[in-house]
Amino acid sequence: MKKLCYVILILFLICLIFARQEVYNEFHFQQKNHLFNVESKQPYVLMSHKDLIVKINANNEREIIYENPQRLAEIENNRNTLLRLHFNQDYPGFVILNENNVFTDSDATWINETTAEISVPEGIYKICTIFYFDSLWKLVINSNVDLTSGGVVEIFIDHNEAIYLLEHNSTDINNEPFDLSDKFYANFCFHFLERPFFLGFIDMTNDMMFTSGFSEDIVFVTGELIHNDNSIYITQYGPFPEIDSSLSFSNEPADYHQQQLSLDIPSIIEDPKIGISNTYWSDTGEGFFFYLGIMAENYLLDCNDDQWNTDLYMMNNVYTATGNTTTINIGSLEDDFFMPNYFTSPFHCIEGSIGSFLNFVPTIVDYLSPNGEQLFFGQSPIYIKAFHMYNDNLFSPIISIYGYNNELRWYDVYNSTFTLTDSDGNLFAEGELLDLWNFNLPPDQYTLIVEDTNFSLKGLSGTGKLTNIFDSTLEMPNPPYFNALQIRNEYGKPVNQIEHNESSSLLISVADNDLVDNVYVYSPVITDSVKAFYKNHFEDMWNELDIEFIHDYNNSFTWTYGKVFSADLSSLTAIDSVAYDLKISSKDEEDNYTEFILEPAFVVGNFDATSIIYNEIPISTFTLTNYPNPFKPSGAGCSPATTISFNISRKDAKNAKVEIYNIKGQRVKTLECINRVDTKATESLSHYSVTWNGRDDNNKPVTSGVYFYQLVTDNKIINKKMLLLK
Repeated sequence: MKKLCYVILILFLICLIFARQEVYNEFHFQQKNHLFNVESKQPYVLMSHKDLIVKINANNEREIIYENPQRLAEIENNRNTLLRLHFNQDYPGFVILNENNVFTDSDATWINETTAEISVPEGIYKICTIFYFDSLWKLVINSNVDLTSGGVVEIFIDHNEAIYLLEHNSTDINNEPFDLSDKFYANFCFHFLERPFFLGFIDMTNDMMFTSGFSEDIVFVTGELIHNDNSIYITQYGPFPEIDSSLSFSNEPADYHQQQLSLDIPSIIEDPKIGISNTYWSDTGEGFFFYLGIMAENYLLDCNDDQWNTDLYMMNNVYTATGNTTTINIGSLEDDFFMPNYFTSPFHCIEGSIGSFLNFVPTIVDYLSPNGEQLFFGQSPIYIKAFHMYNDNLFSPIISIYGYNNELRWYDVYNSTFTLTDSDGNLFAEGELLDLWNFNLPPDQYTLIVEDTNFSLKGLSGTGKLTNIFDSTLEMPNPPYFNALQIRNEYGKPVNQIEHNESSSLLISVADNDLVDNVYVYSPVITDSVKAFYKNHFEDMWNELDIEFIHDYNNSFTWTYGKVFSADLSSLTAIDSVAYDLKISSKDEEDNYTEFILEPAFVVGNFDATSIIYNEIPISTFTLTNYPNPFKPSGAGCSPATTISFNISRKDAKNAKVEIYNIKGQRVKTLECINRVDTKATESLSHYSVTWNGRDDNNKPVTSGVYFYQLVTDNKIINKKMLLLK
């Protein structure tokens, strides 16, 4: 089970993070051993290009994390000049590159501990050599190396050429130097823009390194992550287009922007741990890299409460194409494996506001919280995302579940279920969601249903239900999927509770993407097919919302690519203390269909189901009805309007009233109950009633249709529905 969870996690990252490169599938299967394994605390360097990623640790041990098979053939067919490199240290790492080629020490033949040979095509190259000397990284860059003459070229490289010290002297919010005995990472990242290629030095032991000078086609950025039980600090410096002297990186307390982070922890997790991992990302236009970091066991924090809170202090992103940041994980430690129950997206700080999202720059559906505010994770609403991959008849769905601040809810994935049926309604497979993996599907139309019942909202048990209808015979059989679902208050913040009479909106992003010949192809959903509905949680009838198309992100540089829609929910907040469900549906040009239902999605006012379900008066005896139903207004025929009856105690009846709302959530009538109660009632239940004649507070007749009536007391609120006919 643990291994399968891990595979599901990696597959999700393939789809979500690396959707725009043909080679990413192989990449992340190779990188999976470095995402959540708990390792000892040691520094390492990553050499990265879209064709190759190599990891080198402080003991000069190297590991190819990813290598494009096509690259190997190109290397073998294109070698002319024999380059012989001599070093003054045993087995350093190195990379040789120009605008056409990238080679590393893994491609070389080592003649002895300090000499390596490699045959490369003729050209002008950079040679970057990586030494780990006296517990410090040293980078020596040899630019404009002429390898156009052919034959044998010998070059001697000395780690003493790295003469410039790059040193962090960051301070905290109190202007105190960082205590490196805390949990600490430092990133030193060099971008070679002509290829592009980057070297990332990720050190968990030191805040300094040495480099030789450079000025051409290289950009340097750096930053630190340090945390303890109560706070997280993220510093970022750069970009530096050249280095010709030693550099010291420092900051002022005013450079930080603050967020209070609150993370809800599923109660079922035994001995929960908080993992805070260093994250680095880079995009130079052609090549892209995203690294989630390694968490060392002594970096994990214990958490004994149902919520974990911390302060995040973060400097602005250095520039949009690269950054030093963090992700936060909640889970449990099993042997040497950290099992995440959910983890946040990387944090970004842009002009003083902080958000958790994967994009380099925020899109419409990415929330940036102002300085000093609070970001919540682990609360509903949620949405379920399903991306299907096919290889002939092999069906490999990637199912992921998110919270409203982009956190991955792996606890929900572990504990959800599915059913898969064919076009005749025959059951093909069912069971735990983690069992939904690599089915051979004969050509047909299928219905996949994924159900998550692992959350609650204000005392109500929640259900998220995703339905996919897709035709496996099509070239592009993937149904639409959701990239975002949020309920936002009048300040634009994602929430699950709206205040009474507060402005609010629904925001969703819908995309359609298929993997065709190992290339991700984006196809927009049909705009008019996207529908949104709502209903009272305690009722059965869905009501359609007016939905508005806002924007189409049609390239994969934004991971929320797809069409973005909004709907105004303000009218629903006119009714106080009520819970609402949402349903959203869409189809693509191939008639593949997706529907998602969230019950409940949000509440209004002070709604809390526990005040109804666990009240001192049993719900079975605390009744609210109306008769007749349906009914006609007074004077319009056979029935004299409708009588609303309820059982209530004298104590609760003191300030009781019945409010009538139309289908838009607008209050049309208030019926005071003070003169209609039994004055002889005791504290036990007694029967009361009021009548409504079908007119509003201005004594004007209302239109026919569905109306909601709500009994409101000091301690209880109950909602019911009735139908007025004319």
